[in-house]
Amino acid sequence: MGLDGLAGNGLSDQPRVDGLGQLAVFRSSASNLIDEDTNGVSDIFVVDLATGLIERVSWNVDDTETQSPASDPAISTIDAEVLYIRADANDLPRVFSYLPEYDAVATLAVSPGDCAAANPAVDADGRYLAYECRSSDDCWLEILDRETSDIALGSAVAGCPDDALGPLSGPWFEVDGGHLLWRSLESGADSATVILRLRNPLAP
Repeated sequence: MGLDGLAGNGLSDQPRVDGLGQLAVFRSSASNLIDEDTNGVSDIFVVDLATGLIERVSWNVDDTETQSPASDPAISTIDAEVLYIRADANDLPRVFSYLPEYDAVATLAVSPGDCAAANPAVDADGRYLAYECRSSDDCWLEILDRETSDIALGSAVAGCPDDALGPLSGPWFEVDGGHLLWRSLESGADSATVILRLRNPLAP
């Protein structure tokens, strides 16, 4: 629902709900969900499911509107931190974070080489971050322990599936953060989609 009770004037998709069922994040190309949305690209929004209040959370770190589209939102349960993907100054997809406690945006992860980040996931208390690293030939998981700054690389697979499968795209953490589930592609001619259950190598 947009301003003045009007329907949004663009597509909204990629919804995610926090573990308490209080907040939802989503991507939208609509320009009438908030005041002064003038960048003409898809943004990430948070909606309070009790009040219907909508807030845009994909900004530049200097609080100006970003000119690159944002996608792949995720939200933590404990502090309602929102993660999403957009291009950095070098036009390479990175993980960005919005922290409502500080009303601030930051770049969270820097992937090595020409890896393009996609589909971030965060565990319930916000300690562990995982996202897909995509290159021209491979796809693998990068996992970050944000308390220790340790990084682990998950097993590479034949490729990341098409994101058209929506909520099944990318990794997601089990409740305790000790394991992840990841929809990926098997090697071979058929490249069938499979669900992998991976131990989080950084968890105790």
